[in-house]
Amino acid sequence: MPRTDRDGPHGHVADGKADVLVVGGGLAGCEAAWHLARNGFRVDLFEARGAAGGTSQEPWQTDRLAELLCSNSLKSDDPQRPSGLLKHELERLGSLLIPLAREHAVPAGMALAVDREAFARAVTAAIEACPGIRLVRGELGAIPDGPAIIATGPLTLPPMAQAIAQAVGDDGLYFYDAIAPVVDADSLDWDRAFTASRWGRDQGVARGEGNPGSGADDEGDYVNCPLDREEYDAFVEAIAAAEKVVPRAFEEPRWFENCSPVELMVERGREVLRHGPLRPIGLVDPRAGARPWAVVQLRAENRHRTAFNLVGCQTRMTRPAQERVFRLIPALRQARFLRFGEVHRNTFVDAPRRLEEGIFLPGRPDVALAGLLCGVEGYVESIALGLYAAMRLVARLRGVPFTDPPVTCALGALVWHVRHAPAPYMPTNVHLGLWPPLEHQGRLPKDEKRRRLAARALADFDAWRATGPGPGEGA
Repeated sequence: MPRTDRDGPHGHVADGKADVLVVGGGLAGCEAAWHLARNGFRVDLFEARGAAGGTSQEPWQTDRLAELLCSNSLKSDDPQRPSGLLKHELERLGSLLIPLAREHAVPAGMALAVDREAFARAVTAAIEACPGIRLVRGELGAIPDGPAIIATGPLTLPPMAQAIAQAVGDDGLYFYDAIAPVVDADSLDWDRAFTASRWGRDQGVARGEGNPGSGADDEGDYVNCPLDREEYDAFVEAIAAAEKVVPRAFEEPRWFENCSPVELMVERGREVLRHGPLRPIGLVDPRAGARPWAVVQLRAENRHRTAFNLVGCQTRMTRPAQERVFRLIPALRQARFLRFGEVHRNTFVDAPRRLEEGIFLPGRPDVALAGLLCGVEGYVESIALGLYAAMRLVARLRGVPFTDPPVTCALGALVWHVRHAPAPYMPTNVHLGLWPPLEHQGRLPKDEKRRRLAARALADFDAWRATGPGPGEGA
């Protein structure tokens, strides 16, 4: 049971002892610490970045909590799509991070994208101000002796990674992830770009009708950089010939499909990019009055639209190669790169076979893993597993039963994957394929199927919530 005496600094008693340690100040760790504190537990949240002694921050840019490394998008906010449903469910459970993401959102069509710097500052301020949480700048390289949640994420430092491996008998499961470059808005050639979102949700505007970089008269959330057939072919050929960052000889790269680098897609075929992240479907260049052959979309990095990331252009090309290749895109010929794309190693555990109930270390029912370590992929999914791990640990420490959310809702489908997915285990986003089929004979149109699945998810989630305690009462 949590102790309720709060007469010490940061909400802790004078002896400074916490009820639960949370290791890792990313999305999952912050969400878990917040939920534990809301339930009356005193939490020490350990974050290695910013610690005395100078733990390397690469590839992180700051020592702020919940810093987003890859894209700034939390994906679709459509309540009839899995990611939108998951956000809705997390908000109903008292999430800290989803409301903060909405407060610091930038235009992104039907997606929820954030000003990553403002979002990280807000999360850090909320955690530092929470009376039940003490932020400790330091590294833990061993499994804590008492109750804990380990949410060290995909870049877990070697000492903790080794400790987890010893605890679960890990065989070195991992995959490589890649991130896209970010360019300065002022360096773009706006005469060769237009703003619009797909499927006619808004009208595109060219440079003469308003500068998307300044935000004036902007009628589209995405900046679209069209390529004709010759430009696309030259772009693909340059990617194929470019120098790449090569994994070390003893490491086998296993790419997560949704973050595959452009080089890997090009290796699969010359048209893969044009039918993937560079697809022109749903877009019309207002100057030509026709659909381009291919389109590189740029998404705002912040509210001021001073920086844009290249959507779907994750890469493992060297930095000189990136400058040369991406400047083949007509609108980016003079682009200034604020951040280059890069690859990084993501570490995760075979949760269904190596963890108890998908999150607890073997023989340690008071120590849970959370976030990407459990084998989910994506910002919202990491937040979800942080909140779920905290809910489970609260129930376990209080000695009360806990019923998993139904597999028909977004959180329940994700939890089912973590607990029961067959081998070989690979990380996943929340998606419709995780849900059981509808009780319906025959084939439904895609939109109608999505609508019915969403309606079932909402109803089943609400029924599950109605049978359990509130989010501030040990949910």
